[in-house]
Amino acid sequence: MSRSETFKPLYRTLADRISQDIIHRNLKNGDFFCTLKDLCDDYGVSIITVRKAVSLLEGNGILCCKSAAGIYIANRDFLNTLNTFNRIILIPHHHYKSRLNLFFELRLSALLQAFAARGYIGFPIYREDLNSERISLLSDRIHGVVGGNTMSGDLISRRNALPPLLLLNPPGNITASKRACLCRYDFRQQFLDSCRFIERRNPQKIIRIVTDPAYHLPELEDRISCGMRQFDTPPLDHEESAIETGRRLAGELFDHSENCFFWITDDFVAFGFHAVFLERGVNLIAEKRILANASPSLPIVEAVGVPVIGFCPTKIGTDAASFFCDFLETAPEKRTGGLLMIQPTANRPAQN
Repeated sequence: MSRSETFKPLYRTLADRISQDIIHRNLKNGDFFCTLKDLCDDYGVSIITVRKAVSLLEGNGILCCKSAAGIYIANRDFLNTLNTFNRIILIPHHHYKSRLNLFFELRLSALLQAFAARGYIGFPIYREDLNSERISLLSDRIHGVVGGNTMSGDLISRRNALPPLLLLNPPGNITASKRACLCRYDFRQQFLDSCRFIERRNPQKIIRIVTDPAYHLPELEDRISCGMRQFDTPPLDHEESAIETGRRLAGELFDHSENCFFWITDDFVAFGFHAVFLERGVNLIAEKRILANASPSLPIVEAVGVPVIGFCPTKIGTDAASFFCDFLETAPEKRTGGLLMIQPTANRPAQN
């Protein structure tokens, strides 16, 4: 490649640095940026170079020069679009494309939208496409990596060889650092909120169906006074849907259900469970004898009417992405390692 093909004029380099400065300062349309003299002083270049750089950005619609007033931001959105192609956040996905999970897809969608609003492009790679060759093609452009619970152990073990990490709901033995920030779900608060809801029903006995070990909190479970039996389901998988799991469990427990409250840690398991009772003439919702721990914001949850206390995937994605962007845009030497704790919310039936 000849020198003429690789040479980049100084004013173009300056235009790139000005663009990054606008992004790092999070300036918006209409904000005052600076004066021509400020740019000369800040970057140590001549007024001629500054005028060329500003003219280039003005021609692209990014800046607007006002006589005797200085330089203002004209179109930050266009700058974001140009910049995202070199600001990738990699999102390795544990799930297969053929086995999509609604909660995680909603969380992923919110992550992608929130990253785009901050000038990054989220790049999800599903499990069947996850390989080192594909990642290496993007390596120079990756600013950060987002991993979920099942990816956390592998990512944290390689954190020194990776860009900064955001770990969503990682195992309890993983701690935040200058290279990794964490987003945890407050399962303890979810458990306490659920107990308060159940106590208002004054049940004689409780059967709790646990679909994920993360829901177990032995120090709190032992405090439940009215006696609680717990059943751990095998991991929910593609062989038996969550609704089918709920239907099977309902068939096994129906004959032992008198005066019993059912606390189920998955919404679709709860739907299948409730459906079998309804078919046999028992309406658990109307009798206020069922609660699910899941996402309270899904339309199907609202339509069925099951009380739900849990975590909204859209809020998780939006809040976690904003939290990670703040982390990335903090100078590495000033990062302290952050923890974002997501609080549970209740849908309308669970608020009564």
